[in-house]
Amino acid sequence: GAAPAGAAAAASKKADSDDEDAGGMFDDDSDDDEEALAALRAKQAKQAAAKKSTKKPKVEKTSVVWEVKPADLEVDLDALALKIKGIAKDGLQWPSTDFPKKPVAFGLFKLIIQAVVEDEVCSIQEIEDEIAAW
Repeated sequence: GAAPAGAAAAASKKADSDDEDAGGMFDDDSDDDEEALAALRAKQAKQAAAKKSTKKPKVEKTSVVWEVKPADLEVDLDALALKIKGIAKDGLQWPSTDFPKKPVAFGLFKLIIQAVVEDEVCSIQEIEDEIAAW
């Protein structure tokens, strides 16, 4: 009884080595390569997504120039300029410290006002309405 069992074990070892030899150099490892490549691509995609998420979102800004014309000669443009400079809102910047006066006609002057507004934070219309209310 021991001989057939030993022969069967030797035959199975030979079959196992035949399977390895059969694959050997010409064995198709493309499944392993494809899995490794897919894992590498997934890792690179995660790194790219992390890099994009660390970037600050682009802040859209608009440069605005208003011409403020008074209703009559009685309006004090210097006082009006100080009131306008006093407008403080998130996303609003007054890049110029002074607002130039330009002649319109018959001794009437207008103020040239420049501002920079962050589009997502502040509304240009709100600022215009506040200036027009005076």
